[in-house]
Amino acid sequence: MGMMSEEERGAEAPKEAARENGMSEEKGSELREGTLIVRKPRPKLVAVNPKPTDKEGLMIQEEKTAQAQKAYEQDYERLEAACEKEKEAENAYFQAQVDLGNEIVCSYGREEELNEKLNQAADRYKEAMADRKKAEAALKGSQAGVLASAAMTEAKKAGIENTRDESMDFVVHMARIQCTYGMRESMAVLKTDHGVMSGRQAQMTVADADHAINFIDFGGCTSPENETVQTEAQKAMDTAMSDVEKGMAASVAAAFTKEGTTELTDEIVNQCIGECLLKFPPGALWEKGHEKVKIQGDALLVRRCELTCAYGGLVTIVLSGQMV
Repeated sequence: MGMMSEEERGAEAPKEAARENGMSEEKGSELREGTLIVRKPRPKLVAVNPKPTDKEGLMIQEEKTAQAQKAYEQDYERLEAACEKEKEAENAYFQAQVDLGNEIVCSYGREEELNEKLNQAADRYKEAMADRKKAEAALKGSQAGVLASAAMTEAKKAGIENTRDESMDFVVHMARIQCTYGMRESMAVLKTDHGVMSGRQAQMTVADADHAINFIDFGGCTSPENETVQTEAQKAMDTAMSDVEKGMAASVAAAFTKEGTTELTDEIVNQCIGECLLKFPPGALWEKGHEKVKIQGDALLVRRCELTCAYGGLVTIVLSGQMV
């Protein structure tokens, strides 16, 4: 190959530079000649699988438990229907046997027809029994599912409870609360907000402790200090003694009485449920508030806070109420 002239080398130089720098040499393309092409790297695929918070984990598990309970109820209804169908099939099978027996005795000329009906009735009876057994198995499985799911829910709640003492989560309107003597969970609420929001929800303070305003009752009370529990225990005692005198329900009465005595014991009181009379002294404050952050001089309410009812029940915060 011959040597390139000075003129040829001058014409080739821009092309060589273009090739080295990734420049386009094609005419008529969308990029004009000489434009640098920048190749963007493909974005890396990132698997997004955020771990739910304790609050979300509990709520998800509670939803699973509710679904398991619904499945159990549906399976129970299916079993009832299957038992009814089996009973009907059994009666039809028995009647078919009777009809065939009468035909054999009386010879009305319908033996073949009735024998066919008996076979059909027998098949339906077998199918009904099989369906009932399947329904029983399904109910047994869903019952186990409810128990396992409920146990998981309680484990989640226990895990959250274990973190309560150190939790500084801000507590807002509609927080979930519980009482050691209560029959169900309840909620802490605000009638009027303080003008401060936490995640678009009204922030509560330690001063929000008025039993008539800030609490929904716990559905019932088992505290032996509650007078309504004492009243219910006395009623149970009186009924049991009356049954003993009448010679009725001795085994039931024995649970509420001791031989030779009519004394109202703690054992009897502890078996009774009274009315939830949630009560706090005037000016009561939640304990362990967030002292570094206050609203109008009152410490913010956080999840570690607790409050003691006049009847001895310890009210604690299960979930802060924050939705985000």
